[in-house]
Amino acid sequence: MDFQITILSVETEKSISIRTIAGFALVMALSSIVSCSDADPGKSKTPAPALVSIEQAVIGDLPVRLTAVGAVEAYSTVSVKSQIGGRLQEAHFKEGQEVGKGDILFTIDPRPQQAALKQAQAILAHDVAQLDNARNALKRYSNLVKDKFVSAEKMDQLRSDVEAAQAVVQGAEAEVEKARLLLEYCYIHSPIDGVAGAYAINPGNIVNPGDDLAMTTIRQVQPVFVTFSIAERRLAALRKAMSQGPVEVKAFIEGDRDNPPTGRLVFIDNSVNQSTGTVKIKSEFDNSDKRLWPGQFVNVILQTGALQGVVTIPGRAVQMGQQGPYVFVVDQNNKAQNRLVEVSEEIDGLVAVTSGLAAGETIVTQGHIKVAHGEVVEALPSPDEKEPDR
Repeated sequence: MDFQITILSVETEKSISIRTIAGFALVMALSSIVSCSDADPGKSKTPAPALVSIEQAVIGDLPVRLTAVGAVEAYSTVSVKSQIGGRLQEAHFKEGQEVGKGDILFTIDPRPQQAALKQAQAILAHDVAQLDNARNALKRYSNLVKDKFVSAEKMDQLRSDVEAAQAVVQGAEAEVEKARLLLEYCYIHSPIDGVAGAYAINPGNIVNPGDDLAMTTIRQVQPVFVTFSIAERRLAALRKAMSQGPVEVKAFIEGDRDNPPTGRLVFIDNSVNQSTGTVKIKSEFDNSDKRLWPGQFVNVILQTGALQGVVTIPGRAVQMGQQGPYVFVVDQNNKAQNRLVEVSEEIDGLVAVTSGLAAGETIVTQGHIKVAHGEVVEALPSPDEKEPDR
């Protein structure tokens, strides 16, 4: 009796457990069906068009320019050195001061040279006296030679003494000129108009003509040169532009880009640097406002011609892909089409399209990240248009 009751209890628990598991599975299945049915409608929705800015390709003229990084060079640079030895007595300028041609810069103690000049002048005076004595002797004996009181040999000797005395005097005169020149070297003058650099040697020190170190450096900053290099493939266009007239060069200064200084191209190097494939170019600026300073780096732009009647678009419309530059062209159905193009360098925000695009076609200029080939796009209103209410 007890045994049968126990059996029935076990079967009852089993049936309850089976029913519970089956019910739970049914609920999960229904939940999955409901979940799937809720997800299906979302998949069938059409994505919203990408909002982009658009413009039309137009026909226009585009200047052809070369850009490079240039360095400012002084028009003339003079390293001031002494031509004589002695004690530096005085510096007559301040470091960084503007000096004019002929202005005195340094004085080297002139007393030794003054003494040497006086000595040379004294020797000259002695030699001149000797010459006068020889000439007087020749004159006196010349009156006696007619009466044969003086032999011909004596007259030849007297003439030789005069000539020798003249040679000695000429040598003494040269020594005087040399001493006077060395005395002038004690006063060092600026050979050009320019700006003086720092002192390399201060008064009180001994200077020697063989010193490698310059006493100071004078640099002419009006005018100045700006030198830069261009790729050799640009050389033909640049030479052609120079043959047609002066080529204008603009130098843009970092931190002072408003109203850039304007100069002209004056020199193309006579050979191509084979290690870099570039050619050295030199331009000249009058630098009347002294905005350009030797050693300064500037961004150089020069115009070598113009592309006339070409298809132009904003440079920001061009994207770079694995196959090269491309643009998104918007067709009549407002679908964006990926189009490969060939373009020139960007000038003032514009590029010339040499192939792949026709004038009048509409292109995407902003919002490319939202666009895919073949997708519908919607144009954003231009700044002067009011966005429609949604």
